Parts: sequence; C-alpha cells; structure tokens
Amino acid sequence: MAMNPKLLRPKASGFNPKSIAGLALWLDASDSSTITLNGATVSQWRDKSGNGRNLSEATANNQPTMSTMNGKSALSFDGVNDSLTNSSTLMAVGTNSFTLFQSIECGFSGGVGAAGRSFEQRIAEGGADDNQLVIDWRADQGVAWQFGTLRTRVTSYRSGVSYNADQRFDSVNVANPGILTMTGTYAPTAATSTAWWKNTASPTSNGTSDGGSVIGIAIGCRNNVTKSLFFGGKVAETLCYVGAVTETQRIAVQKYLGSKWGITLA
Repeated sequence: MAMNPKLLRPKASGFNPKSIAGLALWLDASDSSTITLNGATVSQWRDKSGNGRNLSEATANNQPTMSTMNGKSALSFDGVNDSLTNSSTLMAVGTNSFTLFQSIECGFSGGVGAAGRSFEQRIAEGGADDNQLVIDWRADQGVAWQFGTLRTRVTSYRSGVSYNADQRFDSVNVANPGILTMTGTYAPTAATSTAWWKNTASPTSNGTSDGGSVIGIAIGCRNNVTKSLFFGGKVAETLCYVGAVTETQRIAVQKYLGSKWGITLA
C-alpha cells in the first residue's frame, strides 16, 4: 500500500511573525529573495509583511552592504551616508499603540559611538519630514553619556519644540548583537513607551504627542527626507506591529528573534 503523501510532509514548526495581528513592517536580511543587490551594495530591502513598504536607496555610494551577524546575512551601514528609506504612512491618525523589534549590532568605528553619542530607535511624528520610524545615532544635546549608551524614544515635534518619552540604558554594550524592543502608546495628548535591550527593561516614560500620522520609514539615518545622524552597524531584522501586542506576544517575538539570530536574551 502506498504511503499517504501527507505523512511525508514535514510538520510546520517555529514562530511566524504574521501570526500576530497588526504586522505593519517586516524586514528580514536572512531572506535573500527580499534583497536587491547593486553589485556589492543593497539598493532595495523588501517588506515581508504584505504591506509593500519596501525600503530603497538609488545612489550606490549611499547604499548599505551585505554582511553577517552570528552566521546569517545582515545589512551593514557605514555611519557616514548609508540608509534605506520609504515615504509611506506607517501609523494612521488615531492609532494609539505599537511595538517595534530590531535585531541589530552597533558599530563604534569612525566616531559613531564616541562619548556623547547614543543609539536611538524611535517612532516620531509632527513636522513634514520628522514623521517616521527611525534607527540612527544622535549627539544628545551636550549631555555626557557613557560609552555604549542605548536610547529609545517616542518623539513628537510641534512648533519647534520636542516632547519625548525616553528610555535610557547606561553602560549597555550595544556593540554586540542584541534585540531592541520598544512598545508604547501614541495618543493625541501623550506618548508613553517602554524599551528592552534583550531582556533588560527600561522604566516606562511619558511625553507629549499631537497624534498625527507617522509618515516615512528610515533605517540608517534620522529621517527619509533630510538625511542626517547616520547609523553605523548592522541591521538583521525589523518587525513593527501597529495596534496592541500582549506581553505574551512580545516575549514570543523576542524568543523568535533570539533563536533565529543566536542571541541569548538573559
């Protein structure tokens, strides 16, 4: 008797980021089908969420290169002019919660991680070119930060005034591969957020928001219009959920990224 072919099929296993509702952006450098190469550089990184938020850069000199992180492919940004951007809306007006995950490895060469600099991951809104999901470095207004400080932020810009919900991880060595998670609310009158580096949580912080749309996505620089504050390091995977994500779901995503990228969460 011939064996039922269904019995020969491997059982599905592992976590699928799409199993959680609200996946707005999924960038996965280990999936070569999502990468468009321009010789040795990357001209496009395609979104796996199904929303078509593909990130690109037309100028070859400003494109990141392919590298590896713990044995899997990752994109390397030089901290000088490399970036990938998209001008689409990520969070519509009225959206009041999000969770952002990134598997990253930060570099400290070329002054990018020098004293007085911090890593910043944020979802911002307000001015025409300040509405975006961002991964970058920034000089922190003259504040003396310890080497390797990691910072995440929900930011609102309005009438030249910046209102922030900040988290700061002093003395965290972000030069090694890790998972950065930020979850928060983005309401008409307030912004609140909490961040994790691996399993280390920051205190919840409060700020002010005017509740506008988040327009534009920039990885490697501060914004997708007037590019600045370039990031030096590797980005392996990015997941952004719009809408409520439970603590159980957050932990599931962190475990998925940790297992996939060889990162111990403890």
